[in-house]
Amino acid sequence: YLAAAPGFLLAYFGSLWLVDAAGLHVISHPVEGLIGDGKTSTLALAVVSSCVLAPILEELLFRGLLLRALTQLLPATVAIGITAVVFAAMHLGLQTALPLTFLGALWGWMSLTGESKSIIAPMVAHALHNCVVFASYFIMKPLIAP
Repeated sequence: YLAAAPGFLLAYFGSLWLVDAAGLHVISHPVEGLIGDGKTSTLALAVVSSCVLAPILEELLFRGLLLRALTQLLPATVAIGITAVVFAAMHLGLQTALPLTFLGALWGWMSLTGESKSIIAPMVAHALHNCVVFASYFIMKPLIAP
């Protein structure tokens, strides 16, 4: 995950620049819509769903089912690319389209390489990424709040 950070950050800031250059509205942070009323129970539910449930379910769906099915029909690189684009599109954020495509491709590659060809490594990387994004909201919020 750390080795991919430069590529992810380049894709993220490039995506922000493109969205801004196009004059489109960008939400301040992806976590903002999840925390709701700010109560501890809501926050705990958001953390569990973002950092545990989403990585498990999304990796099962995208790398476990979709990617495996596509690799039966297409070359692995094409299957990884299609899966990565679908993964990014499912998240419905213009500002996150490029970085999530990058991560989707990375996690797809991770699930098809190595001795085990398992989705466990992408699940762990996905969970780590979501936890970093979640924590970054609380770090950035005081810096960007009016």
